Amino acid sequence: PTNIIKTQLSNTNKHRRLFPRAPRTPTDATSRFLGDGVRYKAKLIGVDSVPDAQGEKMCWDSMMKLKGFEAAARKQGRHKQRVWLKVSSTGLRIVDERSGVSDTDSLSPHCVVL
Repeated sequence: PTNIIKTQLSNTNKHRRLFPRAPRTPTDATSRFLGDGVRYKAKLIGVDSVPDAQGEKMCWDSMMKLKGFEAAARKQGRHKQRVWLKVSSTGLRIVDERSGVSDTDSLSPHCVVL
């Protein structure tokens, strides 16, 4: 097993030497978030309104509450909703993968989305 890992690492390092990346400038890194932004595939377990947009304990409590709801739904045989999380310079958008409908229209400014 360790030989396989070492071989994979050496192949990766060899690939990096043969095909080096061009250095990224700060404008290159941020330019991909302009316009429609970057799209990530995700599964939505819940949305929860919170009183403030800060606080680690508040985020933790909200996350535990949503995970509890998700566990109860899983016991009933329901699945998590598949979504696209779109990150752009204008903000976050959650789009249903099947219907293409954006769910973020009804979100308040202070929400925890997991």
